[in-house]
Amino acid sequence: MGLDNYPDPPPCLVLEKGGKLKVARTPDGRIDCGKTACPFKSIPHVVGGVFGTYCWLRGKVYDDLVEELTGFSLYEDLSRRDLEAVLQRLLEPEGNIGTIALLDDDERRVDLIRYLKALLSSGWDGKLVAWY
Repeated sequence: MGLDNYPDPPPCLVLEKGGKLKVARTPDGRIDCGKTACPFKSIPHVVGGVFGTYCWLRGKVYDDLVEELTGFSLYEDLSRRDLEAVLQRLLEPEGNIGTIALLDDDERRVDLIRYLKALLSSGWDGKLVAWY
């Protein structure tokens, strides 16, 4: 089993509470990600957690990148403040971010930036929980 990370609370519930999103629910009351206008649907390389939710992060894919560039680890729960620091470091110009230069890592970096921007712009203030 690999590492996944999920935001707690779910950002769609934060957006719904703020009146910015209507969350669709399944008959048993769970969030229906497929029918909700989720801001994470457009980040294809990041989403698709084990429960099919769009806001889950396939953490193991990104952990080496996060550790090398930021000193944080996705194997630990991260707060909003931690994620803001990760995002800030990922946004630094290429020459300032360390030794990673492979095209694949650049693509992962861009996808992770898109994920973090979507999460943080939702008004979310929770923990990105490590689940493995």
